[in-house]
Amino acid sequence: MNCILIVSQYYRDIQGFVVKDKTTTEESWKKFLCDIEDYKRNKDCMRKYYFGDFEGFEGLDCRHNVNDISGDIYVIHCSSVGVAFEWLEEIKENNKGFISERFQKEISEHHNRNELEDIINRHFELL
Repeated sequence: MNCILIVSQYYRDIQGFVVKDKTTTEESWKKFLCDIEDYKRNKDCMRKYYFGDFEGFEGLDCRHNVNDISGDIYVIHCSSVGVAFEWLEEIKENNKGFISERFQKEISEHHNRNELEDIINRHFELL
């Protein structure tokens, strides 16, 4: 079963979610990305949203990236849940490293798994 892996990166913290594959438009992806970025950014951040590979979106084929001030978001179309978890493990392996106490506080405020899951649930069906 095809699915989508959504990965949020904040410093070296990686959170991954596998969701049901569904037809989405450029506008629906942008709305989702704005919701995620609003949570991950500091409240006083006035920087314009950057949509990366979702500008001119014509369909989800393999991997799309958004590299924003508040960390990256990867959206990967996968042929199965198993493949999605393989991708997630590879991404985690490539981002291993020490996270200082200062960043731990920011991660707890701007990259809480439950908060991210709530946002994703508003737009997708988690598998």
